[in-house]
Amino acid sequence: MNDEIILLNGLDQTLPIDDDWILDKVDEIINESLEKKDAYLALNSCRALKQIAQLSGIALAKFFYLMKENWDKYEIGDDFDDVAFDYVGVHKSTVDKYVRVWKMHNQHLIPESVSEDIRQRNIKDQIPIAIAVDQGYEISEDDWHELADAPDFNSVSAKVREIKGKEPSKSALLLFISDDGTLTAQQEGETEFVGYLNVDDAGLIAEKAIQRIVKSSGVMEK
Repeated sequence: MNDEIILLNGLDQTLPIDDDWILDKVDEIINESLEKKDAYLALNSCRALKQIAQLSGIALAKFFYLMKENWDKYEIGDDFDDVAFDYVGVHKSTVDKYVRVWKMHNQHLIPESVSEDIRQRNIKDQIPIAIAVDQGYEISEDDWHELADAPDFNSVSAKVREIKGKEPSKSALLLFISDDGTLTAQQEGETEFVGYLNVDDAGLIAEKAIQRIVKSSGVMEK
């Protein structure tokens, strides 16, 4: 399974926006800062924009997680991933990454000592961490602190690769799918047969359904 992380999937859509008002506001702030000879007036606005962008990522993750958990209650009938793509322009693979991030926070899977530090990181930094957690990899207290203190995305990714070089914890419940569609579960060193997905004769609709099952359940390829 390919878990190379990018913030936006290549299939995500760019939403049309009216940016004239914000660009006009930039002109106003720059002119005022020049008139007052106050560079920090403009720099504070830059900082505020950066904070908003950072907040939007984790807020979107929470939106997607809670809406997906409660989707049936809306009684819309259409699939959540399809609606999110059509209306918000976010592909289901990206939605899945965001959902995993908020799942990590919602289920308190991060040590309390670093939970706030991790949550305040850019959403791009949190995605590889959330995937590793969802796949059952054991992250030590020291590893968590290194992730929280990592200076950038590349450092986070390198640490996650290091963590994934180890075996997942034995207590983790891991789901696997083989090439022929056989599903197995593994925990505490024991493996049991779960079921079978018809991957060989799957049509277009069945293939979509299989991909949804695999992605939403965190199934790993053997």
